[in-house]
Amino acid sequence: MIYMKNIAFLFCLTYFFVSCHFDKTISKAVPILDIELADDSLFTIKGEQLFDSVRFIPLETNEECLITKIDKLTRYKSDYYVLDKDQEMIFHYDKEGHYLGKLDRKGNGPEEYSFLIDFQIENDKLYALSYVRKEIMIYQLPDFSYVDKIPLSDVYTGFLMDKKHIYLFTGQSSQSLTNIHVMDRNTKNICTQYAGYEKSQMDPSINGGYLSSYQGKFYATFPSTFRISRLTPEKEDTLLQVKFEEDKLFPKDLPNREQLNYCLKNKKWPISGIKNIICTDKYYIFSFVYSTIEHTVFYSRSENKAEHIGALWSSEQYWYLMQHILTCNNDELIQSIEASHVCYGRTKGHAIEALKEVKEDDNPVLVLYKLK
Repeated sequence: MIYMKNIAFLFCLTYFFVSCHFDKTISKAVPILDIELADDSLFTIKGEQLFDSVRFIPLETNEECLITKIDKLTRYKSDYYVLDKDQEMIFHYDKEGHYLGKLDRKGNGPEEYSFLIDFQIENDKLYALSYVRKEIMIYQLPDFSYVDKIPLSDVYTGFLMDKKHIYLFTGQSSQSLTNIHVMDRNTKNICTQYAGYEKSQMDPSINGGYLSSYQGKFYATFPSTFRISRLTPEKEDTLLQVKFEEDKLFPKDLPNREQLNYCLKNKKWPISGIKNIICTDKYYIFSFVYSTIEHTVFYSRSENKAEHIGALWSSEQYWYLMQHILTCNNDELIQSIEASHVCYGRTKGHAIEALKEVKEDDNPVLVLYKLK
């Protein structure tokens, strides 16, 4: 059973910032989403519930653009930019999936990066986060020529930008014991730090899925916590609190590094937090993992309730749906599917004209769903 508690309450959060200031945020009447899960629960969301239609964009495959996995996709001026972390490359495609070029500058040189983990695009420049070198490298589009770099004072696994600030996600590896640092782009100083955690919870493996921007506003959730917040350089405002039954969560004092052993020993996979946040005018979209299954929540911002909760599940019409959401706006949600999955679907009678030329070893195919 899943239901929404529509009760108003005073929610007080106190954060200790170890850099520039001490901030206290008081959020009033924060909505609570209660999610109750039976031990064998598996809620599902079928494509027919969410989408009006779907279209496919096979990404061109040649020797210059072989993609192992799409870790991040950004749409900029109708084109697609695809991050492949394994290869440390960003591929550029037009709106029809034709290959246009790539960023491939890994190395130890002054214009190169090491361990490319995230990127953003702003004003025809691509900003690439180099994890190992603790730098944001700047390249000019469309030819990826080197422009400049921004030195960082800590190790970060994700970031967002506005004109004056950079929001940097530390994972849980920073000695500051805070998840998000806000940098002044002019002075390069850290002016705010958010979301503290205990030293026992430090975990360098945590990365990605905790920051989202939409129409100039910045949103976050945090590892091992269950809230969605809006961030500014001055404060954090909690927008939604998500609650699960205590017996469905990891023990509060269990270090992150011991969670896997806990699961193996107890033969269950509790919920460690919420992540993969995406914001649109209509929804807060986020996910949580329970019993090894990723459940996605589509929470209506206007109605203050969850319209859909569950695993994205295949159906006769949407046989390719069980994939990770890459991005979503007010009109479209984008996933990708492997070419081998396309070929398997053809053998099962799912013959789609746009996919008839896809071969087993081709690049992934983008799937664009029109939201209802």
